[in-house]
Amino acid sequence: PLDEDEPATWTEACNSPYADNWREGYEEELASIRKHEVYELVPRSSVPKGRKVIQNKPCFKLKRDQDNNPARFKVRLVA
Repeated sequence: PLDEDEPATWTEACNSPYADNWREGYEEELASIRKHEVYELVPRSSVPKGRKVIQNKPCFKLKRDQDNNPARFKVRLVA
């Protein structure tokens, strides 16, 4: 079963009671991506005709401790 506290979209995450926690998890993911040089950001205007820009979206996972309290708000960007 899905955790009702795990948002399906970024909008849901921003409107949830844990919005600040999800935003912090998202920032951690972006920092990790930058640190590991996973991508190269290019202006859309430089993308050749006929080529597609890879879209991505955040996926959310709420990790809980042994007492079922929220422990970590994990966000991953997936293409």
